[in-house]
Amino acid sequence: MKKKTILILTCILLLAGIGFTYSYLTKSLSDTNQFTTGYCDIQVNETGEIPNEVPLLEESTIEDTITVTNTGTYPCFVRAVIDFDSYLSEAASTINGTDSKWIHSDTDDFYYYSEALEPASTSSALMTGIDKEPIDSYLASPYKVGITFEAIDAVNETDYESAWERFLAGGKK
Repeated sequence: MKKKTILILTCILLLAGIGFTYSYLTKSLSDTNQFTTGYCDIQVNETGEIPNEVPLLEESTIEDTITVTNTGTYPCFVRAVIDFDSYLSEAASTINGTDSKWIHSDTDDFYYYSEALEPASTSSALMTGIDKEPIDSYLASPYKVGITFEAIDAVNETDYESAWERFLAGGKK
């Protein structure tokens, strides 16, 4: 009787060990982490007629309204820098119609759009034109103006200043 009891207990322990081992080796977990990606992209909009050549010796006005549209999926902060071909061209020029939402920084010469630009929305005017005084053609090269725009995402930032500080610090803050 003792041998029979020991044999039954051994069989029960053996079956339990096989069951636990099988359960341990075949256990699987499933976990789904969902995340979405987006992007920040802008489109520059110009409405105006830009002449092929601007006469240097005459006063002139270039009428061109410039805005920016966020074509991305994230809100973004935008900045722009207006580059003149020479110091003389810049000194003879006055930017017109800059909306108060564009803040000019004397430190780095950028115009910062003070609000986050939501997807599919358009900024107010960076400018509506440029008034140019006469420039001595012997001292200046042909009159050229370039505008460069940059945009960064506004997802984790509440204001344009901290967003651009983070960007310039290499994302560390």
